[in-house]
Amino acid sequence: MRNIFISFSGGESSALLLLRCLDQYKQDNILVCFANTGDEDEETLKFVKKTQDFYFIKIYWLEAYVSPLKGKGVMPVIVDFETASRDGKPLLDQAAKLGKSAITSPHCTRDLKVIIMHKFAKAYFRGEGYTTMQGIRFDEPTRINWHTAKEKGWDYPLARWRITKPYVNNFWKRHEKEKGFRLNLKPNEGNCRLCFKKSEKKLIELIRAKPCLVLFRMTMELVTENDKHDMYRKNRSIFDLLEIAKDKEVKSGQLDLFGGACFCS
Repeated sequence: MRNIFISFSGGESSALLLLRCLDQYKQDNILVCFANTGDEDEETLKFVKKTQDFYFIKIYWLEAYVSPLKGKGVMPVIVDFETASRDGKPLLDQAAKLGKSAITSPHCTRDLKVIIMHKFAKAYFRGEGYTTMQGIRFDEPTRINWHTAKEKGWDYPLARWRITKPYVNNFWKRHEKEKGFRLNLKPNEGNCRLCFKKSEKKLIELIRAKPCLVLFRMTMELVTENDKHDMYRKNRSIFDLLEIAKDKEVKSGQLDLFGGACFCS
């Protein structure tokens, strides 16, 4: 029996990985964690809860406690669907201490997801080694370095099983008909709501559709007003993106399509 840690992002690819692994590795010691930054879409939180309740899965909901003291690292705190932050407190606490997370400094991924989940996993497995499984698909090869993965004990079963985005979509389409639920988000709504890793096109679409989303990112800008670097690509702030979104002459086809994904999506 081996120790397996499954990083569940709350996305559909990650959820498919979770269900497949629980079925195929029943004999192993499996830990499942979901890390909440406080800026995930409410539909993501609902999907995580529906998945754990429907399939009777023990999922540890984690958030980072960010100590205001210099030199003190983040620590994982166990929450649940009801108590999980919806006001971005982990992100704001981290921004107040270290400066805002940005395309040039993505410490939100590092501190609010990677570090706290692995601190929790090391404690859960009592210091024993474990394999980390992530939901990166076969059609996302640029996100995988198999040499590094082997050294660090990372595994990407969806990629090994040659599962692609169309397969994931078809699985959850059937799942909704048969089981009654799937993740009710559009492709541009995944991850944190106005995450700087999204493309300009997705960000502008989101701002135009849901202008209120800019309020939290504006709050981050104000909390870190002495921070010299801007949050988004091309040294843009949320205020810059809002101005672009207000310009009706700017069409989506004129915007940068480049974008990435978060660590555990």
